[in-house]
Amino acid sequence: MGWYVEVLKKYAVFNGRAHRREYWMFVLINFLISFGLGAVDNIAGLSSGRSYGVLGTLYGLAVFVPSLAVGVRRLHDTDRSGWWLLIGLVPLVGWLILLIFLATAGQRGDNRYGPVPAAELGGTASGFGGTASGFGGTASGFGAAPPASTPSGWFADPLGRHEMRYWDGRVWTGHVSDAGVASVDPL
Repeated sequence: MGWYVEVLKKYAVFNGRAHRREYWMFVLINFLISFGLGAVDNIAGLSSGRSYGVLGTLYGLAVFVPSLAVGVRRLHDTDRSGWWLLIGLVPLVGWLILLIFLATAGQRGDNRYGPVPAAELGGTASGFGGTASGFGGTASGFGAAPPASTPSGWFADPLGRHEMRYWDGRVWTGHVSDAGVASVDPL
Protein backbone atom coordinates (compact mmCIF):
# COMPACT_ATOMS: atom_id res chain seq x y z
CA MET A 1 0.00 0.00 0.00
CA GLY A 2 3.03 2.26 0.50
CA TRP A 3 3.62 2.38 -3.26
CA TYR A 4 0.06 3.60 -3.81
CA VAL A 5 0.29 6.29 -1.13
CA GLU A 6 3.63 7.51 -2.47
CA VAL A 7 2.10 8.05 -5.92
CA LEU A 8 -0.77 9.98 -4.36
CA LYS A 9 1.71 12.12 -2.42
CA LYS A 10 3.22 13.07 -5.79
CA TYR A 11 -0.28 14.02 -6.99
CA ALA A 12 0.73 16.21 -9.93
CA VAL A 13 4.49 15.63 -10.12
CA PHE A 14 5.26 15.06 -13.78
CA ASN A 15 9.03 15.43 -13.53
CA GLY A 16 11.48 12.81 -12.33
CA ARG A 17 11.34 9.05 -12.72
CA ALA A 18 9.16 6.23 -11.37
CA HIS A 19 10.50 2.74 -10.76
CA ARG A 20 8.71 -0.09 -12.55
CA ARG A 21 7.49 -1.51 -9.23
CA GLU A 22 6.12 1.86 -8.15
CA TYR A 23 4.06 2.13 -11.33
CA TRP A 24 2.73 -1.42 -11.44
CA MET A 25 1.90 -1.57 -7.74
CA PHE A 26 -0.08 1.65 -8.17
CA VAL A 27 -1.90 0.14 -11.15
CA LEU A 28 -2.69 -3.06 -9.22
CA ILE A 29 -3.98 -1.31 -6.10
CA ASN A 30 -5.88 1.19 -8.25
CA PHE A 31 -7.55 -1.73 -10.07
CA LEU A 32 -8.48 -3.46 -6.81
CA ILE A 33 -9.97 -0.28 -5.33
CA SER A 34 -11.91 0.39 -8.54
CA PHE A 35 -13.21 -3.18 -8.57
CA GLY A 36 -14.28 -2.89 -4.93
CA LEU A 37 -15.99 0.45 -5.47
CA GLY A 38 -17.77 -0.97 -8.53
CA ALA A 39 -19.09 -3.82 -6.42
CA VAL A 40 -20.27 -1.39 -3.74
CA ASP A 41 -21.92 0.77 -6.43
CA ASN A 42 -23.79 -2.25 -7.81
CA ILE A 43 -24.84 -3.56 -4.40
CA ALA A 44 -26.00 -0.12 -3.25
CA GLY A 45 -27.77 0.52 -6.55
CA LEU A 46 -25.63 3.56 -7.33
CA SER A 47 -24.78 2.49 -10.87
CA SER A 48 -28.35 2.49 -12.28
CA GLY A 49 -27.38 0.79 -15.55
CA ARG A 50 -24.33 2.95 -16.21
CA SER A 51 -20.95 1.34 -16.64
CA TYR A 52 -19.59 3.30 -13.67
CA GLY A 53 -21.41 4.12 -10.49
CA VAL A 54 -21.17 7.26 -8.42
CA LEU A 55 -18.33 6.01 -6.18
CA GLY A 56 -16.35 4.62 -9.12
CA THR A 57 -16.72 7.87 -11.04
CA LEU A 58 -15.63 10.02 -8.10
CA TYR A 59 -12.65 7.74 -7.44
CA GLY A 60 -11.69 7.77 -11.13
CA LEU A 61 -11.72 11.56 -11.16
CA ALA A 62 -9.64 11.68 -7.96
CA VAL A 63 -6.87 9.42 -9.30
CA PHE A 64 -6.86 10.68 -12.89
CA VAL A 65 -4.06 13.22 -12.41
CA PRO A 66 -1.83 10.96 -10.26
CA SER A 67 -2.31 8.17 -12.80
CA LEU A 68 -1.10 10.43 -15.59
CA ALA A 69 1.78 11.70 -13.45
CA VAL A 70 3.08 8.25 -12.52
CA GLY A 71 2.72 7.14 -16.15
CA VAL A 72 4.81 10.09 -17.32
CA ARG A 73 7.43 9.43 -14.63
CA ARG A 74 7.50 5.74 -15.61
CA LEU A 75 8.17 6.69 -19.25
CA HIS A 76 10.88 9.06 -18.04
CA ASP A 77 12.55 6.08 -16.33
CA THR A 78 12.82 4.43 -19.76
CA ASP A 79 14.26 7.72 -21.14
CA ARG A 80 11.10 8.53 -23.11
CA SER A 81 9.08 11.71 -23.07
CA GLY A 82 5.80 11.68 -21.18
CA TRP A 83 4.09 12.57 -24.45
CA TRP A 84 4.46 8.90 -25.40
CA LEU A 85 1.38 8.29 -23.21
CA LEU A 86 -0.64 9.63 -26.14
CA ILE A 87 0.37 6.62 -28.26
CA GLY A 88 -2.20 4.70 -26.24
CA LEU A 89 -4.87 6.59 -28.21
CA VAL A 90 -3.79 4.98 -31.48
CA PRO A 91 -6.36 2.28 -32.31
CA LEU A 92 -5.35 -1.38 -32.10
CA VAL A 93 -1.58 -1.14 -31.56
CA GLY A 94 -1.14 2.03 -29.52
CA TRP A 95 -2.03 0.49 -26.16
CA LEU A 96 0.22 -2.50 -26.90
CA ILE A 97 3.22 -0.26 -27.65
CA LEU A 98 2.50 1.76 -24.51
CA LEU A 99 2.26 -1.43 -22.43
CA ILE A 100 5.68 -2.52 -23.72
CA PHE A 101 7.15 0.89 -22.88
CA LEU A 102 5.69 0.80 -19.35
CA ALA A 103 6.88 -2.76 -18.73
CA THR A 104 10.41 -2.15 -20.02
CA ALA A 105 13.17 -1.91 -17.43
CA GLY A 106 14.30 1.62 -16.68
CA GLN A 107 17.54 3.05 -17.99
CA ARG A 108 20.54 2.24 -15.82
CA GLY A 109 22.13 5.28 -14.29
CA ASP A 110 21.01 8.87 -14.47
CA ASN A 111 19.24 10.10 -17.57
CA ARG A 112 17.93 13.45 -18.78
CA TYR A 113 14.90 13.12 -16.47
CA GLY A 114 16.84 12.62 -13.26
CA PRO A 115 18.59 10.07 -11.08
CA VAL A 116 17.72 6.39 -10.93
CA PRO A 117 14.46 6.08 -8.99
CA ALA A 118 15.76 2.94 -7.28
CA ALA A 119 18.17 5.18 -5.38
CA GLU A 120 15.08 6.73 -3.84
CA LEU A 121 13.75 3.46 -2.45
CA GLY A 122 14.53 4.57 1.05
CA GLY A 123 12.45 7.70 0.98
CA THR A 124 9.87 7.57 -1.76
CA ALA A 125 8.94 4.48 -3.65
CA SER A 126 9.22 1.86 -0.92
CA GLY A 127 7.23 3.60 1.74
CA PHE A 128 9.85 2.62 4.34
CA GLY A 129 11.15 6.14 4.97
CA GLY A 130 14.78 6.96 5.32
CA THR A 131 17.38 8.39 3.04
CA ALA A 132 18.42 7.96 -0.56
CA SER A 133 21.11 5.55 0.60
CA GLY A 134 18.61 2.76 1.17
CA PHE A 135 16.53 1.39 3.99
CA GLY A 136 18.82 2.57 6.75
CA GLY A 137 20.65 0.77 9.46
CA THR A 138 18.59 1.21 12.60
CA ALA A 139 17.28 -1.75 14.56
CA SER A 140 13.90 -1.41 12.88
CA GLY A 141 15.49 -0.90 9.47
CA PHE A 142 13.87 2.48 8.93
CA GLY A 143 15.09 5.99 8.67
CA ALA A 144 18.81 6.18 9.27
CA ALA A 145 21.89 5.72 7.15
CA PRO A 146 23.75 2.41 7.51
CA PRO A 147 26.50 2.34 10.11
CA ALA A 148 30.03 3.11 8.97
CA SER A 149 31.04 -0.53 9.45
CA THR A 150 28.49 -1.70 6.86
CA PRO A 151 30.10 -2.27 3.44
CA SER A 152 28.82 -0.10 0.63
CA GLY A 153 25.58 -1.45 -0.84
CA TRP A 154 24.60 -3.52 2.22
CA PHE A 155 21.69 -2.41 4.40
CA ALA A 156 19.66 -3.77 7.27
CA ASP A 157 16.69 -5.85 6.14
CA PRO A 158 13.57 -3.62 6.29
CA LEU A 159 11.49 -6.66 7.28
CA GLY A 160 13.37 -6.86 10.56
CA ARG A 161 14.75 -10.38 10.09
CA HIS A 162 18.20 -9.34 11.38
CA GLU A 163 19.68 -9.89 7.95
CA MET A 164 21.50 -7.72 5.47
CA ARG A 165 20.35 -7.03 1.93
CA TYR A 166 22.54 -5.93 -0.95
CA TRP A 167 21.46 -3.11 -3.25
CA ASP A 168 23.22 -3.17 -6.64
CA GLY A 169 21.70 0.11 -7.84
CA ARG A 170 18.61 -1.43 -9.46
CA VAL A 171 17.29 -4.37 -7.45
CA TRP A 172 17.73 -6.11 -4.14
CA THR A 173 19.68 -9.19 -5.18
CA GLY A 174 19.97 -11.25 -2.05
CA HIS A 175 20.64 -11.38 1.62
CA VAL A 176 23.12 -12.68 4.12
CA SER A 177 21.76 -14.03 7.37
CA ASP A 178 23.39 -13.65 10.75
CA ALA A 179 24.99 -17.05 10.17
CA GLY A 180 26.68 -15.69 7.04
CA VAL A 181 24.79 -17.94 4.62
CA ALA A 182 24.16 -16.14 1.35
CA SER A 183 21.04 -16.81 -0.69
CA VAL A 184 19.08 -15.16 -3.48
CA ASP A 185 15.96 -13.71 -1.92
CA PRO A 186 14.88 -10.44 -3.58
CA LEU A 187 12.27 -8.33 -1.86
